[in-house]
Amino acid sequence: DQLFSLYDYPEEVEFPQFDLSFSFVQNRFWGSAISTKSFDITTPGKVRFYTPRNNTFSSSFDFIPLDLTDLAINLQKIEDWQPEFTPP
Repeated sequence: DQLFSLYDYPEEVEFPQFDLSFSFVQNRFWGSAISTKSFDITTPGKVRFYTPRNNTFSSSFDFIPLDLTDLAINLQKIEDWQPEFTPP
């Protein structure tokens, strides 16, 4: 199945097409993450991103939702950030 998601980005993000990257991870299997290069930024403050049709997950598996509603750049819950590190 093709996956779609919507993200409300904070005011600190000036150029979402360059400042943000997105990946879909099925059931926390980080090694099988699919990065998205397709997104829509036509609505200010929101970015809609999706997987290409030729690079999707099998629809026979469920996804466990990860709640990121409180995520912010200055959030106290973020203990460490290593953008150069790719999870196994």
